[in-house]
Parts: sequence; C-alpha cells; structure tokens
Amino acid sequence: MIAVFLLTAISNPCVIGAEGHVQNEQVQAYFANQSVSIIKAAKAEDIEFLKSAVAPDAKLVRQAHIYSTHAGPEGAIEFASWFEAETYGWRYNPYRITVPASAYCLSQNVEIEFLSADRRYGTVIAFKYENGMLVEATSAGHHVEEGTMNGGSKNG
Repeated sequence: MIAVFLLTAISNPCVIGAEGHVQNEQVQAYFANQSVSIIKAAKAEDIEFLKSAVAPDAKLVRQAHIYSTHAGPEGAIEFASWFEAETYGWRYNPYRITVPASAYCLSQNVEIEFLSADRRYGTVIAFKYENGMLVEATSAGHHVEEGTMNGGSKNG
C-alpha cells in the first residue's frame, strides 16, 4: 500500500507549491478560477496553458443532447467548442476553516455553471482535480427559467 502511494506521488507530483496553512475558501476559489481559466484557454485554443493545467489522460465528457468524450489538453479544446457562455457562477462553502496548504494537492471537486448571454441556456461542468491537475470534467446542459418571487418568469 505504501509503495503504491509513493509510486503515485512520484509519477503525479503536485503542480501547486504551497506551504503552511490556508483558508478552505482559498482552495475552493483557486480551483473554481482554474476551471474557468481552462475553459477560456480551451475556447482560445491555448494549448500551452492547457498542457500545464490538464492531465494528458484527463477525461472530458459532454452529456448534453449529444454524448461525447474527449481526452487530455487537446480534448479540452473540443470539449469547450460546443457551448457559448457569457457569464459563470459557482457555489462554495462559506465556513472559514484553516487547512494545510497541501489541500491544493488533494482530490478537489468544483462545479461551475456557465450561462448564455440571454440566460436561457446553461451548462454545469463538474471538474475534478488530482495533484492540482484537471483529471476529469463532465458537462450537462440545461434550459434556464428565471423568475421573481413576486412575479412570473423573467426570461420566458
């Protein structure tokens, strides 16, 4: 068991150098912002950035009306090419907990919702990181209906 852990640690070193302790919000914000940066880079076909942020064997799955899978940094470009987004948002746990900075190197998950300019269509992407690198992303598209508590639909 220890040999497997050491082999994994040697073959997959953490790309984020951090020491001491940090707030859990900092870790969550880092991975949320990294996820958005990956999508922006994929849309811009910035393969150099993608190679530094996406594992070569990362699995990217599109679960919209057409199911498709893509792999690695090059696959990230194909993965992001099909949707248009104007804005994004993410949710996080607001409780301030001090964690070791090594938390950046643990398995981390974040969901980002991307919305079209007219806010009628959205895509939620679940990102998974290992050792600071994106190893998996799964998307699901959906229609958005917004309203007010005192009235009806805002966009329908």
